Amino acid sequence: MKTPPPNNNTQQQNAVETNQLYETYLSTAQLDAMMSQGCFLTPDSLMSYCQTRLRGLDTQIQTAFAKQQQANADSSVLTSLSSQFQLPPKDLDLSSGDPDSDLGNLSPQEYVQNAINALNDAAAKVQDPQTRQALQEAAGKLQKDLDSKSKIKFEDFKAMTTDSVSKIQQDLNSGAELSMIGLQSLMSQRQSAVQMCTNLVQSLGDQINKI
Repeated sequence: MKTPPPNNNTQQQNAVETNQLYETYLSTAQLDAMMSQGCFLTPDSLMSYCQTRLRGLDTQIQTAFAKQQQANADSSVLTSLSSQFQLPPKDLDLSSGDPDSDLGNLSPQEYVQNAINALNDAAAKVQDPQTRQALQEAAGKLQKDLDSKSKIKFEDFKAMTTDSVSKIQQDLNSGAELSMIGLQSLMSQRQSAVQMCTNLVQSLGDQINKI
C-alpha cells in the first residue's frame, strides 16, 4: 500500500518548522555553508538567513565602532597629559622640601607629586585596561622614588613621564589602526551581504513571477 502524498496543510506546517529551525538553531556560518552547497531554502528561511547575516555584521560593526571611539577618547586624554609635563632643568633632590625657583617655586617633592597626580588622573579617565595599567605603573615608579626621598636624574624623570606617555600613546594608536582596518573590513562585508541578499530576493521575486 502506497503512502499518500502530504496535503497542502502538511507541507505548509513542514515549511514553518523548517523556517523556525533555520532561524533558531543555525548560525550564520552554518547557513553560509548550506547556501554554498546549494541547499534549498524556503522564502521565509531565505529572509531569516539574510536578516541573521546582516544582524550579526551590524553587531560586530557597532562593537568595533565603539572601540574606535574609545581609543580616540583615550588618545585625547594622553595628548592632554603630555602637555601638562614640564621637564625640570636639573636633577631632582627629593630629600629637599624647600621651594626651588627653577621649578616654579615648587619643592622637588611637590614637583614630582604633581606628575604623579597627573598620571593617576589620566589613568582614571581612560577606558582601555592596558593603557590604564601602563599609566598606573609609571605613577608607581615615581611614587617609589618620592617615598624613598631619593634623587631623580633628569633623564629618569623624562623617561617616567613624557617618554612613557609617548610610548603608551603609540601602542594605543597602533591598536586603533588595527581596529580601523577591522572596521573597514566589516563594512565591506556588510556591503557585500546587502548586495547578495538583494540579488537573492530579486531572484526569488523573478521565480515567483514566472509561476
